[in-house]
Amino acid sequence: MLNSSQADKGESEHSLSSGIADIHNQSDELRPTKQKLTLSIDKDIIERAKDAGINISSITEKVLSSLTLNVKGASREDVVRGYKELFVVIQEALKKYDASVEVGVVQGNEPDEEGYTTGDDIILTTYGLIAEDFKRRRRSIEIEEIEKYGQFWTPFQILQKLLKSLITAAESHREQLKELNIAMRFVKALSAGTPSSEEGV
Repeated sequence: MLNSSQADKGESEHSLSSGIADIHNQSDELRPTKQKLTLSIDKDIIERAKDAGINISSITEKVLSSLTLNVKGASREDVVRGYKELFVVIQEALKKYDASVEVGVVQGNEPDEEGYTTGDDIILTTYGLIAEDFKRRRRSIEIEEIEKYGQFWTPFQILQKLLKSLITAAESHREQLKELNIAMRFVKALSAGTPSSEEGV
């Protein structure tokens, strides 16, 4: 649901709730209750998503409802397992648009020009996690290394970045399709206007 007053300020709240991803009241496990999840999304992102034909509610709810949430878990291992599960679901969306999304940062292996060790961006691709340094060089990375030397963005931050990434990819694909259509018309026009070999004799 979009809040009009927030939309005027350039930011809207997109409310999400999932029957599968219900959060249960720990004091009474026999009475499951739904918790409304609110994701703040810039108005510009919402408009771009509409123009690109991307249904924000559908994508975000699919991601959330595909997760198995165990509220009893409280250890770091539970958090890591949750991120792994989240990444598997996100990769399905990435495959559709041939996209990737930044999900965190990890300590770099090489200092920059000034001698400082910078953080490498952690990027989730369709084939796994990679780390990209300031020179845009990439290497494969495992979650265990990120746990020791880096950190993941929060799940909602990742969802916001995911939407932006999918929108950018969709816009790029649409632009390519426009150019392909123009190229096809141009080639057909050339073919129609080219005299046959018999006419040229």
